[in-house]
Amino acid sequence: MPFFIKSCIFLCIPGSNTAGISVDFFADKVIEGLTDGKEEITYGFSTLTAKANQEEREEIFNQLNEG
Repeated sequence: MPFFIKSCIFLCIPGSNTAGISVDFFADKVIEGLTDGKEEITYGFSTLTAKANQEEREEIFNQLNEG
C-alpha cells in the first residue's frame, strides 16, 4: 500500500492524530482573527512562513528539505 494511502487512513481515524493543537484552540484562533477583521489567519509555523521575505522562504524551504 502506498505511503500516502497509509497516512490518509491513519489520519482519518478519529482520535489517531495527536500532533498539533486541539480543534477547539484552532477554531478559537480562527474566530478571533475573523472578529479582528483579518483576511489572512495564520498560526504557528504558517505565521512564520506568511511573514517571511523571499530569502527567508528559501532558507525555510532548504531546511525542510535537508536530510
